[in-house]
This record gives sequence, structure tokens and C-alpha cells, in this order.
Amino acid sequence: MDNNKIERRAEFLNSFKSLQQRFDDSLKAAKEDEARFRRECEKFQSNVNKQLTTAKNKLAKNNPLSKQLIAFSEVIESTNNDWQNRIDKQDTGVRFREGFNDSLMVFVYGKVKSGKSSLGNYMAWGNTDPDSELKAQTPDSVQPVYFSGERTEVKGGDALKE
Repeated sequence: MDNNKIERRAEFLNSFKSLQQRFDDSLKAAKEDEARFRRECEKFQSNVNKQLTTAKNKLAKNNPLSKQLIAFSEVIESTNNDWQNRIDKQDTGVRFREGFNDSLMVFVYGKVKSGKSSLGNYMAWGNTDPDSELKAQTPDSVQPVYFSGERTEVKGGDALKE
């Protein structure tokens, strides 16, 4: 690889540092927004529940409005449960991402031996089939980090840590 190409590649890889800072800042802001949203939801639900409980306690059991208030209270409880279920489903995706430090993830999928690993190697090393010399030239600050997801035992697929 000629020096000009190596320098351009180093510049490209170094550009990810500022991008990483921007991702970190965005992640921090998103977490703050989510925490604020959850607090407001809990506060809202608590206030509604207090108002409904107060109203139920003040109404006589034989009051015709009592049945309507109980029905309304059940609708509110059902709505709150629906909201909580939706939030829990969203949290499933969040927990998955947290396992990868909420980093930008790109999934590449395709048939076995169709070039997925070559693409990854090119992105990581600037070469589809890097040798140990090329890997040794790569500064520690931009050394790629590999991980494997769930093993699928596909015939002809990559081995663990490959």
C-alpha cells in the first residue's frame, strides 16, 4: 500500500473520533430525555390515580356516578398498562444496544462466502485479506475490535472468533 493511501486511510479512521464524540453526546442527551419522560409519565399516572381514589372515596357506593367512575378508572388503568407494555417493548431494543455500548451498528448479512467478511476486512484494514504485517502497522487507537454474535453452525460459515 503506498504512503498516500495509508495517510488517507489514517485520516479516514481518525475522523471517527469526532463522530464518536458526537454519538456520545447524542446518547447522553437521549438518556436524559428518556429519564425525564419516564419521570413525567410516573408523575402523571400517580396524579390521575390520586384523583380517582379521592373521587371514589368521596362518592357513596349507591351513587349512580360510582359505577361510571369505577368504569373510567378501569379504562385509565388499562391505558396505563398498555403504555407500560409499549415502553417495555422499546426497552428490549435498548437493552440489546446497551450490550454494544449503544454504538452505531451496521448489520451485513448474506449467503455464506458471499463477501461479508471481505467487506469487513476492507473496512477494518483497507484490504480484503490483511496479513500480519498490515495489521501490525495499524495504530492501536484504530485497531478494529471483533465480536461474534450467536453461533449458528452454518456449514462453511466462519468459526468462532474468525
